Amino acid sequence: MTPTQQHLINNGRLIEAGWLDLRSTIPPDAKLDWIENMRIAYFAGARFLFAQIVTAARSKDGMTQVSLEKIDQELEYFLAENMLKNAPAAGNA
Repeated sequence: MTPTQQHLINNGRLIEAGWLDLRSTIPPDAKLDWIENMRIAYFAGARFLFAQIVTAARSKDGMTQVSLEKIDQELEYFLAENMLKNAPAAGNA
């Protein structure tokens, strides 16, 4: 975690701190409008997930529709899938 991320978290900006992780993977020469669209998409996803978790937590039967374990599994699958897509090719061609 960078000092900037820690500062953001300390000031209640956890999602912005997470965005910085994603931002660090974007090529430095990326166009500003593309970066801003990525940020919007990142925050929209965070908002959707948060709303689902809050709704489930407030329901009488708890996490019937939203399972934290299933969310974790989905995110782990996404990470593994993308690591494979972006892994360097082995060998000499």
